[in-house]
This record gives sequence, C-alpha cells and structure tokens, in this order.
Amino acid sequence: MPQSKVYSSTDMVEAKYRNDFWSAITSPILESSLVEDQEDEVFRGTVEARPLGSLAIGASSFNAQKYLRTQKHIARSDLDHYMLQLVTSGSECGDFDGNIISVRSGDISIVDSLRPMKSQVTSGSTLTVMIPRSLIDGNIKGKLHGVVLQSEAPTTRLLTNCIQSLYALEDPLEFGTSAQIENAFAALVAAGVSTSSSWNESDVSQLSKILRERILNFIDMNLENTDLNVAMLMQQFQVSRAHIYRAFSEDGGVAKIIRERRLDAAFAALINPKLPNRSLEEIAYRFGVVNYSQFSRAFRALFGATPSCVRSDS
Repeated sequence: MPQSKVYSSTDMVEAKYRNDFWSAITSPILESSLVEDQEDEVFRGTVEARPLGSLAIGASSFNAQKYLRTQKHIARSDLDHYMLQLVTSGSECGDFDGNIISVRSGDISIVDSLRPMKSQVTSGSTLTVMIPRSLIDGNIKGKLHGVVLQSEAPTTRLLTNCIQSLYALEDPLEFGTSAQIENAFAALVAAGVSTSSSWNESDVSQLSKILRERILNFIDMNLENTDLNVAMLMQQFQVSRAHIYRAFSEDGGVAKIIRERRLDAAFAALINPKLPNRSLEEIAYRFGVVNYSQFSRAFRALFGATPSCVRSDS
C-alpha cells in the first residue's frame, strides 16, 4: 500500500490567491518572497512529501524566490532535523548563519533546522530528505549548516543515487529494514561530508574517527601494495595531509600504522603452518618491504625477536 503523501501546488488555486496560498504553505518553516528583478508577480510552486521510517522525503519545484528563516521561525516550529537538499535543476546562493554558499544543479546542501539562513533560488526543483538530528549526530559532530556536497565528488554521486532511489520507493518499509536503511544513509552522508571542501576542518574530531576507520580498512586491503603511503591515501580519500595526520595523531602518524600492520601481517605469515617453504625475504617482500635489513630491525624492535627466531619457534 502506498505511503501517506502530502501534496500542495499553486496550480490548485486561482492566480489571485496564489501568493497567499504559497505563503501559508511555507510560513511555518520560512518566509518566502519573490525576486524583485524577475518578471513573475505571483508564486509558482509545488511541494510533495511522505514519511519513510524516521526520515521524510519529498520533491519541490518553484520559480525564482528568496527565503528567510529566523530565530522566530525556529522557535515556533518543532523541527529538529537536518535537511539534505539535492538540487535537481536551478541554483541557490545564500548566507547560512555566516556560512556563504553557492549551490549548483547536482549539488547537495545541508540545512540545520535549528540555525537561521537566508537564500535566493532561481527557478528550479529539489529532492529533499529530512533526517532526525540524533541519526546524523551519531555519525558526525560539528557544524553542518551550509555544507555543500559538490556534484562531481564520487560520494555525492552515490548519495544522489540513494536519494533518487528512496524517492522512487512506493511501498512502506518494514521496521527492521527501515532502521538499516536509515543507518546506511547516515553513514553515506558522513562519508560525503568527510571529503567536502566546504567542511570546516576545525570541527572534525568525530568525523576524523570515521575517516580513520575507512583508511584502516583500505590499509588492511592493500598491505601488499608497494605504493601504499600517505600520498596514495590522500588521493584515494581526497583529503589533505593535515586531515590524515589529525585522524592518526594519537597513533604516531599513518606511516607508523602502515609499517606496524605490515609487520603484524608478516608475523602471522611466519607462523602460518601452510607457508613453511616461503623464505623470510619472500614474506617480507610480499608485504611491500624493499629493504630486508630494515624490515628485520623493525620486526625485532616491535616483537622482541628476529623473523628467523619467530619462524623456528613456530
């Protein structure tokens, strides 16, 4: 059975009533006004929305308009959500509580319902997902208001496909399935934010933990790659060297992590009874080592025994 859907359009009323009609629709959330230098004298727009578990998803279209959300709007509304707005056509520019943004078609902007904003949109359309604050704050700590996920980023393309797929769903989600989708969606948002150039790196404490886990998984899958280094990680995750350094500052740096994980893997290979005929050098080289003498010294410093001793004792 299709989920309950709310639909409103200025086409539902006569032209002379459309301004009052549109203002009534939008006034609980923000104040709308027409752009002075445009030809339109009346609002044109449609809004449709439906619940999707604890999320809400909807689509809107509009002519050129200006929006203003003040502390008054915030105080009288019961919203405590983040809104992800995928711009499917048109553009937007605005001041999101001091964060000046520009959003193009294909970009995704993030709006915090508890923060003021003012913006101007061209004639266009959006797909919007409303997410409870608790779901996002469990993945990311920091200021998300006005963060823009640019269309060319791989994570933005994944998130765009996800939003479009959620919007295309017609049947209600079962409780267990709904929770899994919500958690996966929140994790995808976190991944997108972690590589966004509009994210303030001074607010990345929790996000660094998420990035750290992603990098650790990548390292473990590429221990045998001789090109595995900080530069490769910067290119893979599209983040700065300083960002990676902060994520691994308590570990002594990511280079130390790579070296120690390679040594751990070599230790496991040395005591593996299925690999008795592999030479020590062969095992070392397998995990990206190019200088066996250095490997042997690092191995002994970490485990208190040389590779040959570990093998003979196994």
